[in-house]
Amino acid sequence: MEAAAAEACCNSKHTSQLQLRSQHLAHGIASSKALPAALRKKACQQHQTAAAAAAAAGAIPSALHLMSQFYPVQMRSKPFLAVTLANVVSVVFAGPLAAVIMTLDGRAGLRGWQWLFIIEGLPSIALGAVMMLVLPSGPLTAWMLTPRERQFLHNRVHEGNAEAAEAAKQRLQWKQMISLAMEALRMPQLWFFSIAAFLWVLGIFSLNAWMPIIIKNMLAGTALQSSSSSGGSSATNTLHATLLATIPYFCAAIAMWLNTWSASLLRERTLHVGLPCVFGGILLALFQPMYSASFAGGFSVLVIAIACAYSGQSNMFARVTESLDTRHAGVGIAIFNAIGAAAGGFSGPWVVGTLVNRIGSFVPSMVFMGVFLTCGGIMLSGFGIWELQQRRKLQRQQQQQCEGKLPKEQEEREGADSCVVVKDEDFAEEC
Repeated sequence: MEAAAAEACCNSKHTSQLQLRSQHLAHGIASSKALPAALRKKACQQHQTAAAAAAAAGAIPSALHLMSQFYPVQMRSKPFLAVTLANVVSVVFAGPLAAVIMTLDGRAGLRGWQWLFIIEGLPSIALGAVMMLVLPSGPLTAWMLTPRERQFLHNRVHEGNAEAAEAAKQRLQWKQMISLAMEALRMPQLWFFSIAAFLWVLGIFSLNAWMPIIIKNMLAGTALQSSSSSGGSSATNTLHATLLATIPYFCAAIAMWLNTWSASLLRERTLHVGLPCVFGGILLALFQPMYSASFAGGFSVLVIAIACAYSGQSNMFARVTESLDTRHAGVGIAIFNAIGAAAGGFSGPWVVGTLVNRIGSFVPSMVFMGVFLTCGGIMLSGFGIWELQQRRKLQRQQQQQCEGKLPKEQEEREGADSCVVVKDEDFAEEC
C-alpha cells in the first residue's frame, strides 16, 4: 500500500528528478538504519523494511518519466532498456553478493542480515547525493547542453506542439496533479496495458520471489512432491540454488537487448511484448513433464520463461508512454506501475506460497504463473495484431491518396492512341 501511494504522487513535470534524488537518499537511509538496538526488535525491522519499500517504490517510474523528458516517443525503447536492463543485471550480482555479505555475521555485534541492509543502503545514499548535484530535471535545465540545444530538444520531445511545450514549463500544483490523475484513469488504453501488466507481474514476480527455493527443491528432488517453502536445510543446495538463480537473469538481459533491437528495426512494440510472454507462459505450464524428464529440462524451462517474460519490458514501458500525451505521461506511468508492480507483486508471491504450503508441490504454482503470463501475452498480442492491421490499412489509404492526386494528361498522337501519364514530381516526393 505504501508503494502504491508513493508511486501515485512521484511524477509531476518538475518533481520526477527531485523524487528520484530523494528516493535514493530515503531508501539508503531506511535500508542502512540497522542500529543493533532498534533492529533487534521484530517490529522495528518490519517498519524499516516497509519504509525502504515505500522509498524505492517510485524509483523506476520516476526514472522513466525523467528520461521521457529527454527522448521523443519513437526513440524511448533503447533509453528505457538502459533502466530495465540495469534492474535485471543487478539480480545477477545480488545473490552472490548477498551470500558474501552474510558471512559478516557476528562482526561488530551485528547479524548478517543487518550488514546486508547497511551495505545495501550506503550506495543509494551516495547516488542520491550525486544526483542532487548533477541531475537536471529536464532539457531546459540540462547544464551539458547549449541554450539552443535545450530549447530544440524541449520542443522535439513535445513533437513541435508549442502549446504543450509551453505548458510543460509550468510547475504543476497538487490540484492539477489530481485532475491529471483522474483524466488518466479514464483512458481505456492505460487500463488495458495496466491489466496486462498486472497479469504479467502475477506470473513473473511470483517466479522471481520463489526462484531460489524452486531451484533448491529441484536440486533436492522435491519440486513435484513433498515440496518445502524453505527448500530444506542443506547449505550446499542453498549455495548452488543461489548461484543457479542468476543464470535466468543473465539470459534475460541478453533477450531484452535483442528484443529492443528487433522492435526498433521493425518499428513495432506491442507484439514484441506479447508473443514472448505467450511462449514463456506455455513453457511454465509444461514444467512438470520437462522436470520429470531431467533436471536440465526443468531448469531450461525456468531460464527460457524468465528470458521471454523480461525481453519486452522496456518496449512495454515505451508503448505505455506512447499511448499517453506529455501532460499525462508522468502520472500515467505511476498508475501503470502501481497497478502492475504493487498489486501484482504482492498478490502473486502470496498465492504461490499458499499453494505450495497446502498442496506440497510447485506444479500447481507453475501452472498458475504460466496461465497468467500467457493471458497477459494474449491480450498484448491481440492488441498488437489489431495495431498492425490498422497501420497497414492507413498505409494503403495514404498510398491510394497519393496515387489518386497525381494529375494525368491524355494526349492523342498522330497514327496511334497512347496514354501519357505526367507526374507532379513535387507532390510525388511529398507523398
